Amino acid sequence: MSARHAARSDAQPQSGRRWRVGVYTVCTPHLSPAEVVEQVAHSPVLAGVEWRVTDDPWSGPPDEPVSFLGRNAATLTACEDGADEAARLAGAAGVATIAWNPYLRVGDLDGVEQHASLAARAAAGGLRLRAAEYMSGEPVDQVLRDSRRFVARAGEICARHGVRVLVEMHQRTVCASASAARRLVDGLPPEQVGVIYDIGNTVIEGYEDPRVATAVLGPHLAHVHLKNAAWERTAAGAWRSRWVPLDEGQVDVPAFLDHLDSIGYAGWVSLEDLSTHRPPAQTLRYNEALLSAWLTHNSITPPDARHSDTPGRRT
Repeated sequence: MSARHAARSDAQPQSGRRWRVGVYTVCTPHLSPAEVVEQVAHSPVLAGVEWRVTDDPWSGPPDEPVSFLGRNAATLTACEDGADEAARLAGAAGVATIAWNPYLRVGDLDGVEQHASLAARAAAGGLRLRAAEYMSGEPVDQVLRDSRRFVARAGEICARHGVRVLVEMHQRTVCASASAARRLVDGLPPEQVGVIYDIGNTVIEGYEDPRVATAVLGPHLAHVHLKNAAWERTAAGAWRSRWVPLDEGQVDVPAFLDHLDSIGYAGWVSLEDLSTHRPPAQTLRYNEALLSAWLTHNSITPPDARHSDTPGRRT
């Protein structure tokens, strides 16, 4: 760790807190990789970068609007040059490289081998994977078995490269909840296979009280994605979910962060705000201000917000 990074980490608000905050570049489509690292390097809150990685980053017309999964300038190319760029930028700025996040399908062990090598080359601690979706019509038990075999083998491959598999809790997969994720990874070495607890995704599917969820995940709790969501009525009267700012949705983020403190969580909390209430540049600055206030317990939550006594759940 560089002296610069150590100084920045020490400058973060402390309250027995062991975890650090980073940003996942899916939510910074307006910034180049160099600009993301520069913003993190000068942030009083952020300390690391989690990279979105694709085989063919966007190369369309210059007037195409930026978007999270489309024209995202902060996306790295899945090749040695992309990994080297990540390592060079982060190393020069004293910024941590949290994870390498490609879009691999269950069963793609060749892809795991390739990306484990690239993640190690980028000095990333983790390689993100998603479990299989269960909407294909296949028996869910078979989908779960296939996902478990894939994750177990991926963990062995990644371990050879010094990288940890991070399985993301995600709606419409066989690990949408903490309990389902534990069923997927139970018995696998936690040092090889961890779980990304995406609290925002659980609003859509899989919510469990964080006190239960973190206990169920146990040593497999390796990483946290921080975003928020809410349910709303459509004009036809049906319910639909949407991504909303961190301080507006059904997740009581300050209470959730306090809970992470209380259990001694020591991993990364990575911003993945997919809301469109503000332009991405404003969203990132707003979230830095929010986190700075929350981490020093100077809450700027609206005064009429009502909270339950359940950490991570707003009523």
